[in-house]
Amino acid sequence: MAHSGSQAEVEVIVVEDDSTFLSFWKRFLEGIGIYDYILISNPYEAKEALSRVRCKLLISDINMRGLNGYDLAKLACDFNPSCQVVLTTAYGANLKRFELKDCRFHLLFKPYNDIGELTKLIRHLVAGENSFDDLSEDSWSENEDYPEVIEWKL
Repeated sequence: MAHSGSQAEVEVIVVEDDSTFLSFWKRFLEGIGIYDYILISNPYEAKEALSRVRCKLLISDINMRGLNGYDLAKLACDFNPSCQVVLTTAYGANLKRFELKDCRFHLLFKPYNDIGELTKLIRHLVAGENSFDDLSEDSWSENEDYPEVIEWKL
């Protein structure tokens, strides 16, 4: 793990309370050559990790017991404003339930069907890029109520 100042850095932190999806992210990240990651199944452990470890990309499930993905996204961005965020869900996302002022993130719907497109998305985000010209136009849309949120169906 590389260090910058007194705070550790990793490329990706994944927070997912479903062990099947946590295993998926481990295999996926390693499959695309990303080995600098932390996998966390408990959102409270994730909160503690986000306070001491900077990441380029946070991938978090939205619906977890206790803290939700929006809470963790806000924490990640408070500690590291350049952090990219992908929130995942298998359900419809009623964003009006959450405080999303000044919150930019990607909303990724489960299940993931196009691993090639998902690979492109994650590589762009880890690199800090916000251009997705090489991804299918049918795979994403801006949220009508929150144009800073990009919704992905990959």
